[in-house]
Amino acid sequence: MNANELRLGVLVWNDVQKIPVNVDMKILSDCLMFEKGHKQYEWHPLELSEKWLLNFGFVFSDYEVEDFEEDDLIIQCYELKKSENFNFEVHLISDGFNEFVIKSDAVELVLHHNLKYVHQLQNLYFALTGEELNY
Repeated sequence: MNANELRLGVLVWNDVQKIPVNVDMKILSDCLMFEKGHKQYEWHPLELSEKWLLNFGFVFSDYEVEDFEEDDLIIQCYELKKSENFNFEVHLISDGFNEFVIKSDAVELVLHHNLKYVHQLQNLYFALTGEELNY
């Protein structure tokens, strides 16, 4: 995890306390110092999981993912409604390559960017909405 991936407020894992914490200036400073080789690292990214999606307000959907040809992969779909006709989805795929989907009445846009960590989802959500994705 590089410091340039982090924003104030996104979640990371504290290895010492064994808890998720919001990034603050100290954590950003620690990450920069680690990158320069001056400090021991105690912060790690949080793996994106069903637990975190549910904490952020996503709900499990039995929506079937279309045009998916890999029979041996398991896809779990989680949905976050923004309005009556606009929502976001995250597809957790068993091979670890998770997708982010933007849906409206007019269009469906699938971002084939591998969302592996909670802070990546929070950053993407913020970039698209200008709002924080909090739990």
